[in-house]
Amino acid sequence: MLKVNLYPHKIKRIKLKTFLILLLALSLAAFSIIYSYSFFLYLKQMSVAARYLAAISKAGIVITGNLEKDISSIKTRIQEYQRRSRVMTLRINKMIDFLRAEYPEHLFFGFLADITSSSESDRRIVKNVMYDGKSMKLKLWEVTSDRSQLLKDLEFLTEKYQLAVKSRRYSEYHLGSLKISELSLEVVKR
Repeated sequence: MLKVNLYPHKIKRIKLKTFLILLLALSLAAFSIIYSYSFFLYLKQMSVAARYLAAISKAGIVITGNLEKDISSIKTRIQEYQRRSRVMTLRINKMIDFLRAEYPEHLFFGFLADITSSSESDRRIVKNVMYDGKSMKLKLWEVTSDRSQLLKDLEFLTEKYQLAVKSRRYSEYHLGSLKISELSLEVVKR
């Protein structure tokens, strides 16, 4: 049988059944692409969650599978941690400022404690101490039966505590077998 086209200008039309089959095939392809992409995102999210599970659970974040909700909860936690970080930074800076302000006093009073400590052979007695925050004026006596170590200790301790001797007056007295050394000095921070 021979096909003869009797209507050369006839417009081809698709039947309703063919149109519905094509529409169904295209929509299935689109839905499968959307489903595959969402499943890929879900797997990616779960792999990140598995990789950082300890940090996520420690932060108290619950992974629900809803991407927008999970991202917003993570952003909320990040903002909270940034706020805490700023508060801690301020506290640390205040502590550093406090320690910087107190450090000179530590130097002066550490120096005073060490210079007045006495060994078995000598006794040191503080007669007068004046501290104004920038310098310390000190007058002390050392009572010993042998050679005085007061000047040697003074030199060592000024190096140890990074202090400079502004003025110094030293004198010795003898009372029988005892030596009494008197030291008046003013020390300042270098």
